[in-house]
Amino acid sequence: MYRLGSIATGGVCLVLAAGLLSGCPLPTFQALFKNTGDYPVVGVFMEEGTVSNEAVNLLSVAVPAGGEVVLWPSFVAGPTYEFIVAVDVDGTVEWLTYSTVDTSGLSEPWVTLRAGIDSSGGNFIGYNYGLQ
Repeated sequence: MYRLGSIATGGVCLVLAAGLLSGCPLPTFQALFKNTGDYPVVGVFMEEGTVSNEAVNLLSVAVPAGGEVVLWPSFVAGPTYEFIVAVDVDGTVEWLTYSTVDTSGLSEPWVTLRAGIDSSGGNFIGYNYGLQ
């Protein structure tokens, strides 16, 4: 995980060319994941840029068809994230990838992520700002 820092000076945060320094809060958002398919989602991975092989599954339990869960921890607003979902289709894991979750224009504290595979084989993965 990356770390950005900031320096607080008399209640004012200084922004340096290299980034923010510690002491000032970074804008963050929470993500709500909704399973829009007919099969359980067993993995949700989201990282800034591209999801690495060392990415941590954000789910502690599978999300059943039609279920939803708040993902923890919160995410830093501003970057573009890659969002990958693992779906258990009758014992076989199928992967869905949405490569550009852009949070640069985010003005709300929530992003809703949706993904799933239906019983006819169709799939969907996407996101929108806010709780929807």
